[in-house]
Amino acid sequence: MKNMSPYELFEISENSEINEIKAAYRKKMKIYHPDKNTTFSKEYGENVSKILNYAYDKLLKKVKK
Repeated sequence: MKNMSPYELFEISENSEINEIKAAYRKKMKIYHPDKNTTFSKEYGENVSKILNYAYDKLLKKVKK
């Protein structure tokens, strides 16, 4: 997961609009958020959430330029 680009991580194209990025982020967070998930350990959910948050911030900065 760490070796994936933010676009690959969120399964979106490099031409995605901000609303598509936000929707993809929310979709992934519903799966991996440590408070919402009972399938994975809380620690795993926290680690994945940090990666998702970093990737999301990176994409938003790029799109807003």
